[in-house]
Amino acid sequence: MVEDTEAPLLFVGPEVLDRAMQAVAPNRELRLIVMEPGDHGETIYETWRDAAAKTAPPTEIEPNHVAVQLYTLGRPDGPRGAMLTHRNILTWSTDSY
Repeated sequence: MVEDTEAPLLFVGPEVLDRAMQAVAPNRELRLIVMEPGDHGETIYETWRDAAAKTAPPTEIEPNHVAVQLYTLGRPDGPRGAMLTHRNILTWSTDSY
């Protein structure tokens, strides 16, 4: 799944950090962001967030841009990805709540 997304970042909890590091191809450039403080030698989420907020260029987000990519299991040929746009999420949240 990590390889399919071609994501530059992967947010993980400390309990799955070792598995996440093994799942990434050796030649793949992927930055792991640990969601909770730990002694893993990886960037802690809060540190990354604060640094990114200071250096990130302005970004325009459109309703049709992908906000989340989810994977489901249960297919014989492996996981299947589903991309949710900002519009999908907003529509779902306003309809559901």
